[in-house]
Amino acid sequence: MKRSSVILLILTAATAGFVLGVYLGFAYFGRPSRSWATLAAVAWSGESAWHHYQNAEDPDARAALEGHLRVLQTFAAHPEYELGTSVHTDIALTYTRLALLAERRGTSTEAAALLQRAVAEARLGHWRQPTAEALRSFVQRLDRPRPLPAPTPQQTPSGA
Repeated sequence: MKRSSVILLILTAATAGFVLGVYLGFAYFGRPSRSWATLAAVAWSGESAWHHYQNAEDPDARAALEGHLRVLQTFAAHPEYELGTSVHTDIALTYTRLALLAERRGTSTEAAALLQRAVAEARLGHWRQPTAEALRSFVQRLDRPRPLPAPTPQQTPSGA
């Protein structure tokens, strides 16, 4: 065999091995990192929406919750993200928060419709007894303000 043929054969085998390695790496070993990326996206969206819900004016809070709801619904529509029933629970809690905002605005029909959607999602999330009152009570308990602990002497900056 000529030297150029041997070099071409080695380069072809190396390229095929590299392509196969990259494919297997992404297909099998990259799956956990995709799951973490999914969780990070949902967590960031939820944290941002919750802070808006707690601190912003009604239109901004509503827009943030609706944006988070779109993120959750996108992930719920794709079982390959493997979020299971937890995404439906998060959707139920988000609908409940939207319903509470609607109640504060005085739009009781909108609030009732949002609570119905929350109950339907809670069923998909395998809640034992998903009712509008149970969801409302749960969200109110989760979202109630909590006092910050008093700083200990080690936490107080020196010279303060």
